[in-house]
Amino acid sequence: MKFILNCQQAEELGKKLNDYSTKLSDTTSELQLLKVDGDFDWAGTINLINSNINITADRMKNAQKYIQLVVDKHTGLQKTFEYPTVVANDTVKKTTPVENPIPVPQDPTIKPSSSENQTDSTKATTINQKTSDTASSSETIVPPSSTTTSTSTTSPGITNASDYTTPDGARHFTIPEGNGERYTYMAWQAITSPSSNQYRLREAAGMNFDDEGFGRIDGRYVIACTTTFGQVGEYVDFKLEDGTILKCIIGDSKGGVNPQYNVSEWGHNNGKNVVEFIVDKNSWYNKKDNPGTPSNHPEWNHRVTEAYVYGNYFTDRRS
Repeated sequence: MKFILNCQQAEELGKKLNDYSTKLSDTTSELQLLKVDGDFDWAGTINLINSNINITADRMKNAQKYIQLVVDKHTGLQKTFEYPTVVANDTVKKTTPVENPIPVPQDPTIKPSSSENQTDSTKATTINQKTSDTASSSETIVPPSSTTTSTSTTSPGITNASDYTTPDGARHFTIPEGNGERYTYMAWQAITSPSSNQYRLREAAGMNFDDEGFGRIDGRYVIACTTTFGQVGEYVDFKLEDGTILKCIIGDSKGGVNPQYNVSEWGHNNGKNVVEFIVDKNSWYNKKDNPGTPSNHPEWNHRVTEAYVYGNYFTDRRS
């Protein structure tokens, strides 16, 4: 397979797409400044508009990533060709050009989820809609015991399965194959409705970030997930395929099943994104890749296989 790509032109096009994406994202803050008097749910409408704007902006960034990936692979391919070289007796030593196939670009993961800016004023209406039969085939209740959860002293929020004791009364979920393969993130600052549980939790605990910009409450990672796992304020420990335990607290609800936004009972992107980290917008957006990628906690590049849900920050606070 041979092809010649104008890399400079391709990269310029990718840069334009990235610039357009940034400008498009900037319009969301301008829309938030618009005010409407009366009983019309303007805030909810703005959230829906901004959600669609961000989806478009994310897709533009992904297109730029595709272009850059092809450019990088093309450049690498050209370097594998061996051209004729002149030897000492002035004869031409001919070598056969070697070609390496260009891998099909993998789908760059969308960083903020499609509903990240669909702030809690609209999502709060779905927070208590968990039905009794949700994930019934995968949920079990852990019987009480005299043991308590073990907390890692070296890495708050992270422990290993060998050091983990299942909390009393925890609801256990087994996440099916094909789900929980990637992570996304959203800004904690995107939660703006004072009447929501998301906002109430942040006010009670404080909007605190660690050195990496992850939202933290009592050492736990603040995350968003579907109502399959629980409600805002509940503790959830996610187990990865390699045995790593991520100790989290639900800081935002992604609602229930929503085919329009490719949300399954397990998460966004038809369940591939079970865990969405809540982070500092200022230190993450346009600066960091998704968790679990080579530049951002590559050790988390394992499927989320299980979850244990228990306790509640408001009524049963734990470490």
